[in-house]
Amino acid sequence: MDINNNSQYLSHQVLIAAKNAGVKHIIISPGMRNAPLIRSAIFNQFEIHSAIDERAAGYLALGITKANKIPPILLCTSGTATLNYLPATAEAFKSNSSLIIITSDRPDYLIKENANQTINQLAAFKSFTEKQLAIHEASFDKNINDVNDFFKRLTTYKRPVQINIHLDEPLDNKTSPITLKSSISLSCLEANSRNNMQKDDSRELDILDDLISKSKNPLLIVGSGEFSANEISTIKDLKIPKNIDITSNVKMRLTTADMLVPSFDHPEVRNYYKKNRPDLIIKLGQYVITKHLTKLEVSKDCHIFEEDIDHNQSIAINHRMNRHRCIRDDIIKRLRLFLNSNNHTENKINHTGIWEKLSTIYHLHYLQP
Repeated sequence: MDINNNSQYLSHQVLIAAKNAGVKHIIISPGMRNAPLIRSAIFNQFEIHSAIDERAAGYLALGITKANKIPPILLCTSGTATLNYLPATAEAFKSNSSLIIITSDRPDYLIKENANQTINQLAAFKSFTEKQLAIHEASFDKNINDVNDFFKRLTTYKRPVQINIHLDEPLDNKTSPITLKSSISLSCLEANSRNNMQKDDSRELDILDDLISKSKNPLLIVGSGEFSANEISTIKDLKIPKNIDITSNVKMRLTTADMLVPSFDHPEVRNYYKKNRPDLIIKLGQYVITKHLTKLEVSKDCHIFEEDIDHNQSIAINHRMNRHRCIRDDIIKRLRLFLNSNNHTENKINHTGIWEKLSTIYHLHYLQP
């Protein structure tokens, strides 16, 4: 591709680095300021999605990142158009989903002059991004190490990131001297440092086996999120009552034979658990749609194991003792070990009896003609 000016050079550097980092999808909302970036996206053969409305584009991107596990690029022009990404960006931030937001911007001298529609595009996204990068034509060569560091981690961030790229005219194919010399390097891709942090859950989970074995009214809650085949298998095989949120990818993989507890939106289910308060709760995943689990009443000695993730929604919030936050992998491993023990078989009858009472209530009220 012929590079005719500094704006095209910067745009090509950014998008070729994104592609080399593994990004495949780009959602483009057309404009003039992002024209050099659009040109580079076409040349680099991204899978391009066109969305005139930036708000809709944001939610399209959120769906792609949830489906593909690799964040797509959101690309728009400058000014107030960028603000339309905020609803989807906030939702992605709260659900720990990654997006790569590339906002085109005017050069600094126009921003300082308060040119038409100029806003502080970094400040707008600051509360909902894990990392932000500003790329300026004047300082690109000087700050290339910071740019390299950002792109090395591009597809490993757990929440949205923003690249705000200041592009000066010409924005089309007009020829202008190219003064930039540096290139973005991805020679040593690194994982996000947070992925390398090891948390020792062994002490907290040491008591889980015994608690499951002795529990008279356990409850497994699965909230929103994506679960692997092994995780779904473990959830399915564990013979205790389960409340599975519709926003997870688990519920449609299970049947009533897997001891599914009906939704807590049903008053009969809430009444049952008010009389038979859980003495052990294991919660995997993040959010649950029903509001009734937030203030679920539990026994005074109840232990609650929750997944240690950002923005996790707590349940039974009035119960402040015996709460444990553990990494999902560690919880699943411990549950799998329990499944292979004799204790699981011995308790199967008791837990099945609990579930059958709930199932009978549900069938009497909602499934009979």
